[in-house]
Amino acid sequence: MLKQVLASKKYQKIYATFLANKDYLKGVLTLSFSLKKQKSKYPLFVFLTPDVSNQLEDKLKAQQIITRRISK
Repeated sequence: MLKQVLASKKYQKIYATFLANKDYLKGVLTLSFSLKKQKSKYPLFVFLTPDVSNQLEDKLKAQQIITRRISK
């Protein structure tokens, strides 16, 4: 999946992390906030496992975080 994102030529470099469940949501949101505060020129992508609900994905998208679903 990461290779496909980078191969699209839209993004040459990205910050990437993954979210496996709601317990790590605060960490992902903190990372996003920190990157925005530092005015990062690279976007944050969060790769989501099937265990992550659509509701959690919507919370990420509301913060302008790019999400991609992956399989386990």
